[in-house]
Amino acid sequence: MKNNNHFAEAIESTLHNFVAQSWHWDAAPPFGSLVIAHAGTRTIFGIVHHVQTGSADSTHRPIAYRKTEEELKRDQPQIFEFLQTMFSCTVVGYQDKGRTLYMVHPEPIKIHTMIRLANDSEYKDFVACDHYLSLLFGSGSTITSGDELFLSLLRHQAELGILNEHKLDQLITSFCMLTNNDYVRLKLLLQRIESFYHPTKNSITV
Repeated sequence: MKNNNHFAEAIESTLHNFVAQSWHWDAAPPFGSLVIAHAGTRTIFGIVHHVQTGSADSTHRPIAYRKTEEELKRDQPQIFEFLQTMFSCTVVGYQDKGRTLYMVHPEPIKIHTMIRLANDSEYKDFVACDHYLSLLFGSGSTITSGDELFLSLLRHQAELGILNEHKLDQLITSFCMLTNNDYVRLKLLLQRIESFYHPTKNSITV
């Protein structure tokens, strides 16, 4: 799945969230990835917080065949026709006239709006400011795996080489304020961050 190609379209939409369906069942966006939709001249940003693959028809539920995917495609290719991948996104901002605004778009994106992944440059520009965290983890958030999503965001930024100690401090401080400064939760979170991010000095203490 190439970053600059549309691969899905919106099938449900509210001001704060939208659900999209991938055109191909095996084209799932990464958890925590930044996706882009367009509304006229505006660019709308969403972060993927849930992905699900299953049958599009309740009468054709997947069952175990004890075969590899290659064997199934050779022997029973028809079973893949009933599979679909859906993913849910939280709207975390939009761009209008070259300015990025970290707030919900004035209207829900239209049904059947095409969706694509943000490329590395777009991603780096968007996360340069951490205000998107308020929309993800604020008081109105319905995300059930917030810690996992936050870790995914940090890991991706570390992989892109844009996560330094100062930025990590800022992100963790914002996340703690948005999640009521749970000390035990933070302690466990920091231990997991150490598995993929190794700063030259330990600037984060709890």
